[in-house]
Amino acid sequence: MERDAGSVRLTTRGHQLLDRARNVVRSMDDFIEASENVSLLDGVIKIGVTEMIVSTWLEPFLATLKERYPSAMVELQVDLSVNLETELAQHNIDIAFQSGPFQTKSTGNDFLGSFPITWVTAPKIKDQLPREVCIEHMTEHPIIAHARNTKHFGEIEAHFANRSKFKPRIIQCNNLSASAQMAMDGFGIAPMLTPMVEEQVEKGSLAVVNYDWRPSNLDFFARYDEKRASSLTLAAAEIASQVSNQYARKYVD
Repeated sequence: MERDAGSVRLTTRGHQLLDRARNVVRSMDDFIEASENVSLLDGVIKIGVTEMIVSTWLEPFLATLKERYPSAMVELQVDLSVNLETELAQHNIDIAFQSGPFQTKSTGNDFLGSFPITWVTAPKIKDQLPREVCIEHMTEHPIIAHARNTKHFGEIEAHFANRSKFKPRIIQCNNLSASAQMAMDGFGIAPMLTPMVEEQVEKGSLAVVNYDWRPSNLDFFARYDEKRASSLTLAAAEIASQVSNQYARKYVD
């Protein structure tokens, strides 16, 4: 190491030894797992997740991780996928469970399932709409979209822009739970990830809008740096893949 008053940096020799050091640490973790005493495998894993994951399969994931690695500690960051991508690139988190598309590549990229979108609104607005809704009916009400820098916002803007006669009023909201609540309160029509609104639709607090276009499915991935990943990070990716894909099977067309 080279040290000065404000920082510590690896020397050229330090960089040459770094991969070997990582291999030593990972080999030690493998030894502990082979001993079948994973309670000895401790450490902190920093996980970034999107809001959809929090409201769906995060709980069984954390329970499984805790059961298999009782000494592991989890630091959780909930944010937009675009922000998690930055955090991962800057090594502020170890692994991100997030939706694409992505601007940067990741050497660890495990598929976590594909989830569809459903248009929903308050029952009182649904009662004003015909059974089969056309674009004119959609633009009579505000569209409650996700944040501007998200995939779905761009798709919604493009969809309505291609039909210049109809100009929707698009409301931005970077919190999906708040979007669902705004739809329930009658502020407009919202494109929501289906798993997040199933319960409200079943209870009748939200109603499905039968419009013949919807934003594309969101594909989720566990993303991490394979070279830097600890055994805990790799285990978290494996558990996430098992839990999420089991959950996602019900949404396969």
